[in-house]
Amino acid sequence: MTDERLTGLEEIWQDDSHLSGVALVAAADGQDDLLPADALEHLGDCLSCNERLGEQAVLAMVMHESLVASRSSEVPQTAQVSWRLLAASAAALCLALIGSMPVLMGIPDFLASVPALLSGLWRAVQPLSVGPFALVVSSITALVLVLSGWAVARLAPRRVVLRGVG
Repeated sequence: MTDERLTGLEEIWQDDSHLSGVALVAAADGQDDLLPADALEHLGDCLSCNERLGEQAVLAMVMHESLVASRSSEVPQTAQVSWRLLAASAAALCLALIGSMPVLMGIPDFLASVPALLSGLWRAVQPLSVGPFALVVSSITALVLVLSGWAVARLAPRRVVLRGVG
């Protein structure tokens, strides 16, 4: 197992000879074994570092309490559904099903007419795919696609996220 002590001077000490934020966080979290003996001795003697340690400890407690509160608010509450609500929902579903029966009964007839509809549509569009109309139709569809892309680009949010930089 590797030794996880804070060893770099910049990890432990600031330029003004007080403990760094990393060292104070380690002490506030009760991880004194990560700090060298001289840092612990300084912490016991320095009023400024003790005040900053107190601030770190309060911050750690506030963070812990907010995490606990957010976890407890994520737990779904069981809802009690009344039998009246279930009965009303079932009755509404039955009425909707009964009301849609004429439409549902006409679906087989509609499906039988789809091939004839597609054949007629193909016969109407086929003359446009040859001759001078082919260029016009292709140009118009390309223009519509370009304008659609431009509109999407203009309406999209302009938030840029740079990852892996610096």
